[in-house]
Amino acid sequence: LGRVLIERDRARDAVTRIAADPGSRKVSLMRGVAYSRMKDWKKARAEFARTQVKGRFPVEAVTHLAIADASQARGAKAQAVLMKILALSKKKPRGEILVALGELHLANGELDKAKTLLGQAAKEPEDVEAACAYGRLLLRTGATEAALEPLQRAASRNDSHLEAHEALARAY
Repeated sequence: LGRVLIERDRARDAVTRIAADPGSRKVSLMRGVAYSRMKDWKKARAEFARTQVKGRFPVEAVTHLAIADASQARGAKAQAVLMKILALSKKKPRGEILVALGELHLANGELDKAKTLLGQAAKEPEDVEAACAYGRLLLRTGATEAALEPLQRAASRNDSHLEAHEALARAY
């Protein structure tokens, strides 16, 4: 239920409906992601701290902690962490890591690097966040026609994705 609410841009409902459970890593991870989406970094960090086992965090928690670092003027640290987990990824790079790294480059004004990373992440047909981020980047750079396809894909995969719908409205 929590993941569904988060994906429908209802992070506040997720933390309200799903009670904190210090003994459950899954619940703490879900609540940490919800707080991260709400940009409540203090509560997100507290929830992610509960996901730690033997000094190790799940990749999703590390990604969101890096986003928190970047939003709190520690972009260099965030970039180093994201690059490290991207390099250690045994599978093909996970979309959430590429999106976080791409948005970090975008915030630093490095459009070419951001476009490469977000484009790579957007190739995954199921990744709504990657498609939306790539479409918003293309829209920002003036490539309105090219932005339509990833934005429409994101909106069709998740009809409740507010950012995708807002970007589509700007594109039209």
